[in-house]
Amino acid sequence: MEQRNGNPAVRWPATGTIYNILHRLRRQVLWLTIEWSERHSSTPVTQPSDLDQRHLDDLKGWVEQRQVSAGERAAYLSDIIRVWHLNPWLPETGQWPEPVWRHSNWRPKRRYEENKTLPIDQAAFAPMLEWAVAFVTTFSSDIFAAHHHYRGRTKLSADISKSKRDARECLLRYAAAGQPLPAKSTETDATDVRVSWNVMEYRHKIAAHTFINTYRDGVKSLQNVTFDDLESALEVPITGEFHRRQWIPFISVYDVSVNARRGTTDGVGPMVGHLRTACLIVITALTGMRPEEVLNLRAGCAPDPITRPGGSRLYLIHGSVFKGKSRLDNGSLRERRPAVWATIPVAAQAVHVLESILGDERDDDALLFTTHKLLPVHARTANTWLETFQEFVSLRLAPHSASPVGFNIPPDPDGAITLSRFRRTLAWFLRHRPNGSVTTAIQYQHLGLAVGEGYAGTKASGMPDLLLEEDWAHRAATIRHLDFQLSGGEGLGGPAAGRALEATRRLPRNLTPGDYRRLGKDKTLRVYENPAAIALCIFDESKALCRKLEEGGKDTRPDLLTCVDSCSNIARTDDHIASITHQMDKLRAEAKLAPLPMAQSMLAQADRNERIVASFGASRILLSDAREQPSTVAHEELQGKPSE
Repeated sequence: MEQRNGNPAVRWPATGTIYNILHRLRRQVLWLTIEWSERHSSTPVTQPSDLDQRHLDDLKGWVEQRQVSAGERAAYLSDIIRVWHLNPWLPETGQWPEPVWRHSNWRPKRRYEENKTLPIDQAAFAPMLEWAVAFVTTFSSDIFAAHHHYRGRTKLSADISKSKRDARECLLRYAAAGQPLPAKSTETDATDVRVSWNVMEYRHKIAAHTFINTYRDGVKSLQNVTFDDLESALEVPITGEFHRRQWIPFISVYDVSVNARRGTTDGVGPMVGHLRTACLIVITALTGMRPEEVLNLRAGCAPDPITRPGGSRLYLIHGSVFKGKSRLDNGSLRERRPAVWATIPVAAQAVHVLESILGDERDDDALLFTTHKLLPVHARTANTWLETFQEFVSLRLAPHSASPVGFNIPPDPDGAITLSRFRRTLAWFLRHRPNGSVTTAIQYQHLGLAVGEGYAGTKASGMPDLLLEEDWAHRAATIRHLDFQLSGGEGLGGPAAGRALEATRRLPRNLTPGDYRRLGKDKTLRVYENPAAIALCIFDESKALCRKLEEGGKDTRPDLLTCVDSCSNIARTDDHIASITHQMDKLRAEAKLAPLPMAQSMLAQADRNERIVASFGASRILLSDAREQPSTVAHEELQGKPSE
């Protein structure tokens, strides 16, 4: 397609792009010639020359009312403009009129769709990431051992190439002893049972094709089969553990044989495929890369870490930015812009595991994720890997774990877990769980610091915008919950109780999109839930004891890990005080049984909790009492003096 002024289309679009355009255009033509023409029977549309601006206005209205995403609606409207740009190459009867509305602001911003992507549900994401990290750090040695053991054994059978006579004698021994052959039902039909010749090859070191030919040529009296999975177990010990339990009872022939499962088109067995998927999850979840960026990583992209002054190490992953048009106007591929992501050790370790999967014969610049034709993997294929990994963990691993329910990966209530959702999930956890760990392996506070040092921390990456949105979403949800608690009769106290109450007044219950964007920048709405301190932080940098700002500093968020009891930004509800009281009673009960040094520490913490409870009672207010006061009430009238 020729590039013209005002036309955003590239000169040589891909085949898939052309197909999608024609598919959408066909849907619009059908609407004009059928639905629209039935309502306007006196002036039906039968060909492009029947169209005028009124038709295109009606068509735009129909597109905007469709129950599809904003990006999809924009694609439909873009197709109409694209057809108009083709008029110089079309006969007069085939030309479309110019859409006048093309000069209006009909296209959504590029970031719209990405920011509408939903994070993965915590209940599904936490066990998925924990299993993935365990695959990379612990299970990989067992998987590689099983893979090499099976490859060596089957390679030996191919080299020996025993005769059909040996295979026949082996099968006759099974028949004479009445021993059933190992078998497995097909994936599509549980009643379709077939002999597992791969298991026979592994057991007897006779090539599978030799067994098959011998069986077909006359030894067909062996009708007995067995479904016992232990019959297919490899003679490889399981050394890895998951929460002090063996991570899997055994690895079977089916887990490592390439042709034992449909879909292994890239030359790896199912278990190595799960390991590869685990590496994909770890890298995507802990770097903030877009799907195309992680799927185009190459061998050698994770060099040795940089040792910094003080002894800390900085782990980097080198890749390319995949954002914007992929081709130039002449149809050639656009040169990718290099970028570097800072991350934590386990993500770099995942890269090294992927390099081991590729083997020593790989090219120095080989793709880490490839098809059997050594082409980049499409995101749809990667999403299938994720689904298969989720099923494997839930069916094979979780039932044998220390907590079959807790370590199971449940379905996500918002739909399938896709690669594009990990980036949004990372932003969600960095802002909603900054000082917590979603798994026993990942500490998100440390990850947040690493992400800020690489490409993911730059404005061009889009991650800072996602973090800002998640920060505001977290604050808005906290204020909403506080308003619900106060409306239900709970009390509020602490030095910043007045400002907390003011925040609930300033946030309308029904927000327009404009309100949502405007209020996100309102400094009086910087309200954070701090589970570590069991308190609310009504953040004001001029009063914050957790931030010692230098002149010109730009810290606009509290450091919730270093909350100070005497800070003027603290507020607490009755629910917080109940938790603190319960903690105080528990500490004193445990102190009676603990050794003296530990008991003294517990009693000191209990005394600190008692002081908090006492000061709360002196400053506690109710929503009903505060309603009579003006909304601009000074802080000191409600907060009391901070404790020294």
